[in-house]
Amino acid sequence: MIYTNNNENRELLGYIKHHFDSDRVLIKDEFDTKSENFYLSGFEAIFINEPQCFAKKTVIASTISFDDEILLLKRDNRSCEVKEICTELGANYIEMEFCNNDKCILNVALLLNAHKDISHVYFEINESNFHIAEELAKICDLAHVTLITSMPYYDHVHIGKCIEYQVPFIIVPDFINDQKAMVIANRRNLVQTEGVSSSFTYDLYSFWQNSLDKRNSCISPMSA
Repeated sequence: MIYTNNNENRELLGYIKHHFDSDRVLIKDEFDTKSENFYLSGFEAIFINEPQCFAKKTVIASTISFDDEILLLKRDNRSCEVKEICTELGANYIEMEFCNNDKCILNVALLLNAHKDISHVYFEINESNFHIAEELAKICDLAHVTLITSMPYYDHVHIGKCIEYQVPFIIVPDFINDQKAMVIANRRNLVQTEGVSSSFTYDLYSFWQNSLDKRNSCISPMSA
């Protein structure tokens, strides 16, 4: 069952199978956010001195414009927090009941193919459904939709896989203090967040620029 903020059902149409290939295999030192070589991955690790909920709000505020619509993949009511964030920020959203099976993955592909107004997809990753991240990355890549993921834990192996799958935004707890959060973002997508947020408090681009000022002087940020 698919719910929208207007409680309307959405028709599902057409599906195109797409083979996903990452650009290259990363070495461990490049996808470990604690390494100075992490920037070589094409991603940025932005440390936010706030809880993970704040980081989610920052990413959504900085990526979802007034004309955009985000699809929330809902599992066991776990998208409720993000739903409340969207409501608070005035972001358009759709909720979709999601189980970790091929049928639900296909339904996501059908929905994205049918409704071009959906620009982003939000999915929470855990141990039991991590394999779904690759399939969602394939589908979103084909549909030219931005995938936003969050993890309840810091795991450099899973983070490395998400980077390999080219997931644009990954929200995880800080590896030093799990009561605070960090955003791992593809640099190309990060550049596009400039000027999107209507609030300086939840401005991911501003957080990024501040993090560059603090970066080790021997590291030069790569161009977008």
